Amino acid sequence: MKVFILLFTSSVLLTSCAAPQPHTKSIDRLKSEGHYGRVQHWKAHNRNPHSVKVSVPPNASIITSDYRSRIGANGYKRGGWHRGIDIYHDTGTPIIAAADGTVVLAEVGSCWGPTMLIDHGTAENGKPLYGLYAHMRNMNVKPGDKVKRGQQIAEMGNDLFNSCGGGLHHLHFQVSHNPNGIPVGWGWSYFVGDGWNAPNPHKYWADGVGKITCFDPKKTYKASGLTYPLKCDG
Repeated sequence: MKVFILLFTSSVLLTSCAAPQPHTKSIDRLKSEGHYGRVQHWKAHNRNPHSVKVSVPPNASIITSDYRSRIGANGYKRGGWHRGIDIYHDTGTPIIAAADGTVVLAEVGSCWGPTMLIDHGTAENGKPLYGLYAHMRNMNVKPGDKVKRGQQIAEMGNDLFNSCGGGLHHLHFQVSHNPNGIPVGWGWSYFVGDGWNAPNPHKYWADGVGKITCFDPKKTYKASGLTYPLKCDG
């Protein structure tokens, strides 16, 4: 039974990530339409991949593949629905902690590249709250380190030309209630235990459900709420 589950999980992973495609047209489209303050849906039929109405501050970096989207960050069809959100910005852009927490895992995934899991405490619903950050260029902290909300933990990675990165650089940000992944394969099932049914990250923003919250060092946030993992610099 365990062998079947592992084989099934591996087969799902192989089909659930967007295959790498030429992305020049996608980048040109982002530049022409602007890459701040919105969710890029790519296709009309992909405008409502989930039930939460999302509000994006005008200076927040664009989401190029939303939660449950069937289209990847590169604008091409995915093999399965998306378990997190993909955020686009220039390579080298600082990636910041979405809340105070403790680094649980920081390693270079075989397909995801540099990936970090941070224990962000407890959500308002009483469940453990973890943030999964992936496809980064580097990692500035290690397991066991304490981080503060807004602290730089990594940098935006380069274009990742494999089935997980899709050929267009982005930060994959995902929420989890279960840090116990399966130590085989790669991606969300490897790093967290609820990757298959990942929670909608838009339900955990500090300003409320669907309200993407930019980090401001002058403000105080409730510990159970998340702020955007990139600085809002647009």
